[in-house]
Amino acid sequence: MEEGIQNAKKFQKVVLEEVDDIISEEQESDVYLPSLNSDEDEDDDEEEDSLWGVATSGFEKDESHDIANSGIEDSGNKDSSRRRRKRRRKRHSTKNDRPSEKSSPSMAPTSLPPTTENQDQSGDDDIDSPFSSATSNTIDPSLIVGKTILDNNFYISNQVRVGSTKSELYHCYPVTSSSHLEEKYQKHPPFMIKLSQNVEQMILEYRIHKDLYSRLSPEQQDLFIMVYDWIPASDITHQRVGFLMEAGLENLRGIVWKHGPMQGQTLKEAMMSIILTIQVLHQLGTIWTEVKAENFVVMRDGKIKAIDLESVTAHGEFLRCYTAETYPPEFPPDSLYNEIPQVPLDYSFDIWGLGLVLLEMAIGEPLFTLHHTYDVDYVRERLKDPQGIVNQARQRLEHIDYQARDVILQCLVVEPTKRSTCEQLLNHEYFQN
Repeated sequence: MEEGIQNAKKFQKVVLEEVDDIISEEQESDVYLPSLNSDEDEDDDEEEDSLWGVATSGFEKDESHDIANSGIEDSGNKDSSRRRRKRRRKRHSTKNDRPSEKSSPSMAPTSLPPTTENQDQSGDDDIDSPFSSATSNTIDPSLIVGKTILDNNFYISNQVRVGSTKSELYHCYPVTSSSHLEEKYQKHPPFMIKLSQNVEQMILEYRIHKDLYSRLSPEQQDLFIMVYDWIPASDITHQRVGFLMEAGLENLRGIVWKHGPMQGQTLKEAMMSIILTIQVLHQLGTIWTEVKAENFVVMRDGKIKAIDLESVTAHGEFLRCYTAETYPPEFPPDSLYNEIPQVPLDYSFDIWGLGLVLLEMAIGEPLFTLHHTYDVDYVRERLKDPQGIVNQARQRLEHIDYQARDVILQCLVVEPTKRSTCEQLLNHEYFQN
């Protein structure tokens, strides 16, 4: 675990510096990031360090950044890291990272989730954080729908409605000469593309997903949405960058809202799957910071997979972005959406969000209800009385299976050091029967 933490910090330092360089280069010229799925780029990726940092033969490793020689833990590098974070936040706060009127927390959506038709797969929302580079420069979908991308191998069929202005989602399917397959793909497009003008966010999300897959067993990989090819900026995408990924039915929040609370074996298996997902990230020395129902997608075979990993951060580092509903009570409530708290991250941060996701699955709606989940002022006030949140959760879970209830309440503990770990949760008797 310690080795994973150190390597996660090392990768975070390297990749954020690379992203800063890429952004600076693009601001100085009109050159866009080249396709990351070319053979040359794959060779180059083998030279890069890993976010997950598992020292296993055959994994990508950069000898020049080896921990033993990197000096990452010395004060000089720590100061350099702090200066880089300050520069990044300064750039974000003075350019397009300030929330627009459309994406301001005070304008956050307070209505019910989108309908299940063309349901939002992405967990992006307008209130991700004032520091998360939201952009409202959306375009008319008719300018993209009907086009082909990635060497004309994929046909863009329709836009997927999202509750965010940070990115756009489109269904797409492989171009084929088979009328039977084309009809099947039109009904159930197997792929999606995610596009955004936020180059930094998209590079991070793409690299994290791709590197994650290189670290995990096939069983572990199946816990996360599969990300395929990088999509460089072009006239077809209207100078947006993005990537191709597998498509699911809809996000977990939409499924629960449509079908009601999960029960019995369905609830047990879904809870186990989500806990395993968080466990995988923690074993690699990282913290997601965005554990919420909207960041899980239900697939056609019933599996639940995680999406939107751009907020993943190394253990002991500081938040880069966050959402109100995942913000734990040990972090200062008054800092919520006013600043990025300078509090080192611990795995318990994710456990609090995990408890809220499990509770939502069990009772059929978020603890604060859908209306208040997106009300930042409401959440901020509730966080000032964390024990009141726990008491409300306990009351809402009164009629839930007592073992499932116990698992959830072991996550929703005010004192972070007393929250259970993923390993402890998976060893609970609820999952042993």
